Order: sequence, then C-alpha cells, then structure tokens
Amino acid sequence: MLKEKGYKQDSSSFDFEIAIHRTQKDGKYVVSPECGYSTGNWRTPYLTHRMCPDPPILYEYEAQTIILDFIDSESKVLFWRGTALAEVDRLDSHEDRLKKINRAIQAILKEFPD
Repeated sequence: MLKEKGYKQDSSSFDFEIAIHRTQKDGKYVVSPECGYSTGNWRTPYLTHRMCPDPPILYEYEAQTIILDFIDSESKVLFWRGTALAEVDRLDSHEDRLKKINRAIQAILKEFPD
C-alpha cells in the first residue's frame, strides 16, 4: 500500500519508522505522541516513558484496535497515527488471524496521506 503512494523500502536510509500497538481489551492506554519515541535494538521504535508528561495522557481505544504510529526518523516525533479494529478470535486459525490483522493494517495504510 505504501509503494502505491510512492514510498520505497530502503534499510540504509529511511524517512520514517512505524510503531505498531494492539489493544487487548477496551480501556485507556498510554499510546501517546506526547511521550516521544526512541530507537531500540534492531531499529524497533518503542515508547519512552521518561519523556511522558506527568501524569501521562491516556487515550481510549476499543479492544483489538491496531494502532500504527508513523515517526519521523530524525526527530523521533510522531507525525501521523492510524487505527483500525482487527477482531481476532483466539480460536481462529493462524492464517485467519493474519488475514484479519493484515486487513486492518491495509485499511490504516489506505488513509495514510500521499
């Protein structure tokens, strides 16, 4: 989907990173752009709580929400967030779970600005 929007994957030089979150149940979560991001091992972005406001700002999401955060690689600032539901049942086959998650991710990426 991002290729269709003119982006290409290049591990040596990239403009943004994507952090993915998934909620387990309805509730409030600290999935907050105010917290900032840092680059962990293997180029995996992760939330750094040391940068969060005190107290942290909580966002409310439904169960099984997939959240994609797009983070500027240089500044580590979140510049776009997309969400979608992926109603995955633990009794679903592995293939069915992947299909549901991939459909949710594709729905998010479809909304990503050109």
